[in-house]
Amino acid sequence: MQLQGQIKGHIPFFRSNLDCIAKTLRMEGFWALQKGLSSAMNREITKNALRFGMFDPILNTLHKFQGKSQGERRQIWERVMAGSATGVASAFASSPFELIRTRMQANVPGDAYITHEHGYTGLIDAIRTIINKEGWQALFRASGVSMARAAVGSGANLSTYSYLRENLQKEYGDKALIDALCGVFSCLVTVVVMNPIDVIRTRLFNQPRCKSNIDTHPDYTVYRSARQAFGQVIKNEGWSGLYKGFTAHFLRLGPQLILTFVLMEQFKKLSIHRQHNKRVRKAFNRFDTDKNSILDDKELLLLMKECIPNEYQLPAQVYNKLIDEAVRDILKEAEFIDYHYFKHVIVKQISTVVADKQIEAAFHVHDFNQESVINMNETINALMLLSGLSRQTVTQNVNVHQSKKINMDQFKSLAKQFTFKTSMSDANLLNL
Repeated sequence: MQLQGQIKGHIPFFRSNLDCIAKTLRMEGFWALQKGLSSAMNREITKNALRFGMFDPILNTLHKFQGKSQGERRQIWERVMAGSATGVASAFASSPFELIRTRMQANVPGDAYITHEHGYTGLIDAIRTIINKEGWQALFRASGVSMARAAVGSGANLSTYSYLRENLQKEYGDKALIDALCGVFSCLVTVVVMNPIDVIRTRLFNQPRCKSNIDTHPDYTVYRSARQAFGQVIKNEGWSGLYKGFTAHFLRLGPQLILTFVLMEQFKKLSIHRQHNKRVRKAFNRFDTDKNSILDDKELLLLMKECIPNEYQLPAQVYNKLIDEAVRDILKEAEFIDYHYFKHVIVKQISTVVADKQIEAAFHVHDFNQESVINMNETINALMLLSGLSRQTVTQNVNVHQSKKINMDQFKSLAKQFTFKTSMSDANLLNL
């Protein structure tokens, strides 16, 4: 569909997406709908391995480079930048496969001439023919357009998906349906911004390296550059020419992104679960000093001291009291802890207890007069210590009158609004 219009005065052979499918089935059979499949599969493997694999590391690096803590929300522009960077890298790496797929799909049998046809019999034949006739550089024809397309498309796609998923997860929980819905909406945004570039790139991909090679139709339009192609499409076909194949583009990309995002999130959960189990066993074995497969109160005391280090330099009496309370909280329902109980109950319980005692430690270190209350300024300082955020950010999120005194329970309620600088997640806890 996107190649139609490159021949001046040529009446489009395919009138719509359905007409294209019907004529392809009638003239070439069912398997013609799978033209270029091997090249497309290689493209997707190369592209998505880089695109999805690099997104989170680049996003976290951008966030960290600005001096922000891991708990602070990622901004939209950070997500767009990370998505664009991964898109550029993945587009360059997969560009040869994209070029071959386009050329293989351009072949139409009989007298139905739509554009230049190459007659490749397969992926290997295409690579060999292109290198022999046009040079290896031809494999990266229009790679600049591909990288621009991917920068726009991947930036829109990954930023939209990650932003929507993060917000919807808070409201509706971590569900596969949420991943699918975010995938559909991100697909719509992606196709809107990417289709014009896709039309230009498709036409540049399909034309041979030299004009002298094109001798099959006298009115074939040869584009010298992406800019010239853009101008010619608008001049000859109007702005709507840039959105040729929009429906087919959406119908192709939609199911792909739904499956990709849903499966990716499920594999992430599976991987996290397996790593979690390994860490649980490692942590249990480390603190089971007498190797009797049971954690008693003394061994649990060692565990809690590592979970709650005295990083605020509390007096020994105050610190030891915190640790003893933490152990008593853990042992409320069990006198001893075996591996099964540790894995299914204690790990989550420890995370809660550690977070609670960390809040108490931050409160005590700012309770200079030992009155069990702190003022507003001391409250802000304690929250800054816990979260690693700036005074301005903490102040904006705390709605307490300046003259008000805060007790321990009130401080705990305020502290739970923030993500701690030292995360109390199970994964970090079990890395001890």
